[in-house]
Amino acid sequence: MNRKWLTIGLCCLLLCCLVFLPACSVADTALAEMENEELTQMTRQMTDAIISDDLESGYQLVKNVTTRENFTQVFSELQTYMEGVETYTLSLLNIEYTTNTSQVTQCTSIYLLKSNAGEFRVTTKTLSDTEGLAGYYVEKYMEKTYTGTLATMEGANALQWILLLVGVAAKAFMVWALVDCIRHPMKKLKWLWIIFIILGFVAVLWTVGNGSFNMNFTFFALFAQTSLIIYTNPAGLYQLQLVLPVGAIAYTIWRKKLHASPAPEQPAELPVMFVDGVDTPVQETVQTETSQETQDDFTET
Repeated sequence: MNRKWLTIGLCCLLLCCLVFLPACSVADTALAEMENEELTQMTRQMTDAIISDDLESGYQLVKNVTTRENFTQVFSELQTYMEGVETYTLSLLNIEYTTNTSQVTQCTSIYLLKSNAGEFRVTTKTLSDTEGLAGYYVEKYMEKTYTGTLATMEGANALQWILLLVGVAAKAFMVWALVDCIRHPMKKLKWLWIIFIILGFVAVLWTVGNGSFNMNFTFFALFAQTSLIIYTNPAGLYQLQLVLPVGAIAYTIWRKKLHASPAPEQPAELPVMFVDGVDTPVQETVQTETSQETQDDFTET
C-alpha cells in the first residue's frame, strides 16, 4: 500500500511540474505583456513630451496624481536631465506587480532608454484605481557590477566560495543519484525517477537591499547555481540563491524501497524413484527400507 501511494504521489508531483506550472507561467507572461503594452505607450508619450517641450501633454498623463504647479517644476528638471536627447529606443528590463492592503495593484516597469545623448534608466508606475501614470523617473543607466557567480568570482569573499562549492556538490550528488538509479533494477517507473532526478531542482532566491525584500521560487532549475551575489553597483543589493536537488534527495530517501529485491534461490530438488508405482523421494525410501530392516531384526530376535 505504501508503494502504491508513493507511486501515485510521484506521478502527481511530476504532472504538476510538467503541466500546471508551465501553463501558469505562460498565462502570467501573456497577461504581463498585454497590460504592459499600455504602460509602454504612456512611457513613450511622456518621453516625447519631455523631448519636444510639450508640458500640457505630459501633465495630462499624471494629472490624477499631482498638481500642475508641482509637475511644472519636475518637468523642467526632467528636461535638464535629458538635455540633448533627440532620438531613442525603449527596451523593457523588468516589470513587477504589487498589491497593497487596499487591494490596489501597482505596476512598476523599468526600461532601458538608448538615445543619441547616452543611455538612461526609466522607471514608470501605474495604479489599478487611477488613470494615467502614477510616476515617471529617469536616471543615468550604469551597468550592474557584482561578484558571486561562476564568471565573477574575482574578489569574492570566503562565504561566496563556500556557497559555490555547495552548489557544485549538489550537482555532483544529482549525478551520483542518476547513475545509481540507472545501474540498479527497479520494480517500476524507473524512467519516471530518472526524469525526476534530472529536472527535480528547485531554486529559492532571496533579494535584499535598498529597503526591499523579495523571495522567488524557480522549478526545473537544472542550470541554476547556488550563489551569494553581492552588487557593487547598485551598492547595498544582495541576492542569495539556494538550488535544492529535490529529485535526488527523494530518490535517496526511498532508494532501498525502490530497488528490486534479488530473486530467492530455489532449493535443490531431491531425486525421485518409483516404489510400488508411487513417486517417492530417495531419502524417504531409504528411511523406509532402514525401518523395515530394523523391524525384521526384531522379528528374528
